[in-house]
Amino acid sequence: MRRCWDWMVITMGTGSMAISIHNFPYSFPGQQGLALAAWALNVALFGAFLCLLCCRALCYPASARELLEQPNQSLFFGALPMSISVITGGVATLLVPRYHEPAEQAAYILTWANLPIIAVVALLVPFYMFSVHDLSMHTMTTLWLVPVIPGTAAAAVTGAVSQVHTQHDQAVTLLYLGICMLAVGLALSYHVLGMYYQRLICHKLPPREVIVSSFIPVGAVGMGGWALLNLAAAADTHVRAYHLTLDHTPADVAWLDAVLPACMASAGVLALCLWAYSGWWLVLAVSSVGQTLRQGIPFTLGWWGAVFPIGTFAAERPDPVVC
Repeated sequence: MRRCWDWMVITMGTGSMAISIHNFPYSFPGQQGLALAAWALNVALFGAFLCLLCCRALCYPASARELLEQPNQSLFFGALPMSISVITGGVATLLVPRYHEPAEQAAYILTWANLPIIAVVALLVPFYMFSVHDLSMHTMTTLWLVPVIPGTAAAAVTGAVSQVHTQHDQAVTLLYLGICMLAVGLALSYHVLGMYYQRLICHKLPPREVIVSSFIPVGAVGMGGWALLNLAAAADTHVRAYHLTLDHTPADVAWLDAVLPACMASAGVLALCLWAYSGWWLVLAVSSVGQTLRQGIPFTLGWWGAVFPIGTFAAERPDPVVC
């Protein structure tokens, strides 16, 4: 009960595994059933962990503030909206093709319900880091990314939800929302990544207990590329169709016909750049873990948390046709 929040990294990794199985390019018998089973297991785990968190809040009302004041445990607050985003992505990719409108509406509601949680975590945890926590550069790890990544993850999932949404006006609203979340999430992530790069130069690799967190930048960067691809596909699906329902002139339609393909191509090129950059972080993470193996690395929840960024790296791989 004292470490409920970091259990959410399990649901992040399990949900990423389910989506990766769904998107696996080489189909095999039972592929979609296996992906659905992994997603259902993830939902069950999330429900169990959420119940534990609610029990803790009821039994120990002051514990939330105490956790916020702890420099390490407070960072895992970001795992909650990340887990909700992964579940929402599963609804959009796995359930909408089977259950259509009910699943579509569920994904839409989950997207909006997750938004205030993302905003609170992205503002509150960094504020406590600035004003309360006793932090220094030599103790920094990539866990500092966890409170700011949810915006980027939610942008990627919002793009996926927008693609399968049938109401053009709501889909376009989700598209604008996703672009805003992507801008905030990527900007904050790159601030932290710059600091982490300096920390590696000045203070070398992190301790062996947290060395597996070296994979987190792979997800932070890769999720941005995945978000670009999803948002571009959603724009191609809905923006022109939505504007055709409004008062328009032939010049407006011609402008959209010229701009949308350019936006698609630009998003593909930028996603390819981010994929290459996340590949650099992946090689660095593997090298860091390999070098630290000589010292012995204790098993922690971080090992399963590493599944999420690797799954993101695989999902972000841009289609050469799009680029």
